Amino acid sequence: MEVGTKMKSDTMLLSFMVLFGLVALLLAASPASAGQGCGSNWLGSDTNDQDFWVSKNQNLGSIGADLDTASSKPRIPPDERPRTLPTSSGPNMSMPEPLPKPLVAENGTDLESSNETALNGTSAPPAPQALDVGGRWLIKLDNSTDRSLDLILIQNEKTIMTSGSLIENGAEIAVTGHGSLQDKDLSLKVKTVVSEWGNQIDKRYDLDLVVENESLSGKYKEYSGEKPAGEGSAYASR
Repeated sequence: MEVGTKMKSDTMLLSFMVLFGLVALLLAASPASAGQGCGSNWLGSDTNDQDFWVSKNQNLGSIGADLDTASSKPRIPPDERPRTLPTSSGPNMSMPEPLPKPLVAENGTDLESSNETALNGTSAPPAPQALDVGGRWLIKLDNSTDRSLDLILIQNEKTIMTSGSLIENGAEIAVTGHGSLQDKDLSLKVKTVVSEWGNQIDKRYDLDLVVENESLSGKYKEYSGEKPAGEGSAYASR
């Protein structure tokens, strides 16, 4: 009798413990307890417990705002959403514009230049060309037959280079010089070549001549060293 009563008591205690464990599991898995933070205050009313009330309701504001925002926006199916394609300027494949070519007539005349000339009524004058004085010249000093300059003039536009000899009393002394040509005015500076073992006569002639057809005429000044030694007229022919 006592053994049966003890077994019955043990069975009831085991059943009570199993039931208590199931209730605890259900309470732990309940969504209400998970969303309410700390749950109900088991110590009593939570009306005056400010810390407990904040802990209980601190997540309600953000959750409610997210729900309101999500519910206010219309939902668009994925296949109806607008697609934005990437834009790219890409390489510039356009050809550069060719420069305009001047109009040319069949005879090769520039039509644009011809039109400008016709509008202006005048044509540009050609650039004046320097007289040709290149070559060999025999310049007589004071029309003397025993004193003259036998020169070869080398011309580069208006620049003149010369070389030759001074003929005086039958003797010839090498000379060199340079000059310039301005319109018809020819200026020359001719000097004897002095060397240690050769000629010791140091003379210079400055000539101012005018070109007339195939002749030269003008004046000269003679220097011995750096001192003036005389002057006179000069005449030359090719």
